[in-house]
Amino acid sequence: MRYYIPLIFIVIICASCLPEEKGNIINFSLNDEAIQEIFRLQDERETAELLPYADAVDATYRYAVAQALASVQDTMAVPTLLRMLRDTSAEVRYMTAYALGQTASEKSVDSLTIAFRQEESRRVQSAILEAVGKSGNKKHLRQISGVRTYTPKDTLLLEGQARAIYRFMNRGITTPEGTTRMIELLQQAAPNSVQQVAGDYLRRAKNIKLDKYESELIDVFEKENTPNVRMFVASALGKTESAAARDTLVSAFAGERDYRVKINIIRALRDANYTTVRTMMLGAIEDSNPKVAYTAAQYLRSKAPASEAKLLGELANNASHWRVKSELRAAALGRTDLSYANTRKRLSDTIKLAYEDSKNPYEKGALLEALAEHAPNHTYITEAIFDSAATAVTKSYGIQALVNLRSRNDFDKVAGWNSGDVKKALAATFKRAIESGDVALIASTSGILRDPKLNMRREYAGASFMTDALKKMQLPRDVEAYNELRRTLNYFRGDDLERGILPLQHNHPIDWSVLEDLSKNSKAIIQTKRGAIELDLLVNDAPGSVANFVKLAKDGFFDAKNFHRIVPNFVAQGGCPRGDGWGNLPYSIRSELGPNYYDNEGYVGMASAGKDTECTQWFITHSPTAHLDGRYTIFGKISSGMDLVHQLEIGDVIESVEVK
Repeated sequence: MRYYIPLIFIVIICASCLPEEKGNIINFSLNDEAIQEIFRLQDERETAELLPYADAVDATYRYAVAQALASVQDTMAVPTLLRMLRDTSAEVRYMTAYALGQTASEKSVDSLTIAFRQEESRRVQSAILEAVGKSGNKKHLRQISGVRTYTPKDTLLLEGQARAIYRFMNRGITTPEGTTRMIELLQQAAPNSVQQVAGDYLRRAKNIKLDKYESELIDVFEKENTPNVRMFVASALGKTESAAARDTLVSAFAGERDYRVKINIIRALRDANYTTVRTMMLGAIEDSNPKVAYTAAQYLRSKAPASEAKLLGELANNASHWRVKSELRAAALGRTDLSYANTRKRLSDTIKLAYEDSKNPYEKGALLEALAEHAPNHTYITEAIFDSAATAVTKSYGIQALVNLRSRNDFDKVAGWNSGDVKKALAATFKRAIESGDVALIASTSGILRDPKLNMRREYAGASFMTDALKKMQLPRDVEAYNELRRTLNYFRGDDLERGILPLQHNHPIDWSVLEDLSKNSKAIIQTKRGAIELDLLVNDAPGSVANFVKLAKDGFFDAKNFHRIVPNFVAQGGCPRGDGWGNLPYSIRSELGPNYYDNEGYVGMASAGKDTECTQWFITHSPTAHLDGRYTIFGKISSGMDLVHQLEIGDVIESVEVK
């Protein structure tokens, strides 16, 4: 057996002795024609034309080209970026290391390691560690995880180490050594920024075993006061599935003040024995925060036993918030034994009456989802979807409800003796959905038609209706639905699923005239019925996204649009012209993926269906969301009104957006 100390290990030990270098401040102006040209080339993904700027005399341009290449993510740029790791400017070296991570080329890891050893700036070293996390393999993960020489004062290096282990996890690479190191970082007197990354790793990492760390996690949870850490540790405790962890979470719930921690406690207990958490969950239904109550209702819908069906119905009748009430109605219907046909019909009729009385399209949609708990309601849901008066929101929720019904593993059981007839009826509905031309109906249906477990080819005589639907779609506006349907058509024909898939070509240049009146300190004010929410626009970091947002705002595009998606303790999302998340305008803009981090609440990012698919929709984060880093454009940060963001509910209206 050979004994050796890995190179990265040696490098990092040495690095803890190096002085921290402040470096040169890069402060470029968007009025500079060369900077505009670099952003134009970034926007058009012209790697070859960007590379010469790496040799510019002015460090500002070298920095700007490295930032551009971080968004382009072309491995063709790797040799140039590796050379830029020796730049005389620490700021350029920092951006270069980040850009190399974004390209995710394992060929760069050895050079990154050497650069780390030679580097004098801890900020750059931190970026190099993170870049290795985005590019390396398990061997590199073990090497980085083995370092334990940092003190709590080594904030940048600790952040780099934690982020590196996290980025490996984002790519599906974990090791016991990495998990152990994250537990240590969580326990030690490390800065909150490091503990937060460690806790989020423990929450999100799949296939890691935390049972042996039960006491350490309980200790941190009971001592830690920072919500951003507590919420993640709560989730990690749920993974241990131990009685002590469960009791700790249940005990803490009643006295917890931060609604986000409460939500994570509920979710962490999803696999606990129902009887041991029943009292807490039933109490949570009456929580003063509707997001907490809704999360508890979701738990009851999926976990409550059939014996609770009557109680769930009573709770639904007493619930004051429509979203909680709809979820509890779904829980009552779904938990009622299949043999109680009359009771199921009565509950269904109650939901149908509520649907017909409601004027709120989001509530109507939630009620259609509730009805799908009882298979015979598929006819009613289908009629609601194709009702000429139905809104886009209602249609989207309705078709998703039927897709969820057909996808159930116990479909034959819940559909009963005539499950064959129900399958045929749903197949006809899905065909009708694709023929409708509605992008939401097409996209939602396409996936289930190619589900190999369902073998739905036999439900259709041919696929000509898909070909016809493809011809009618508008591009690039409908490209997401187009590609989904194209994959389904390929599946029916026995072709490669990706054959004929359309990439989004550059189609919407940055409008520099919109940015002429903006400074790097420009703000936008989102007016809602709850008050004004103010955000700082990150003009220099994401000029294309900011220009797009500002132009839409000045045109009044966002006025009277809804916050159509609220995921408790994740995001509030708006800007959809349809109100259901499937709306776009006939263009797309490019992802701008500079070194900004979703490391706290209140970041404003562009919603997308993949790189370079952004258009009008954006979101505001409720809490740190590190898994979005480097993947979703950040173009703003809430500076005032974050308390109002936490209060936003699905369906809330954006009254106006004013740019200052």
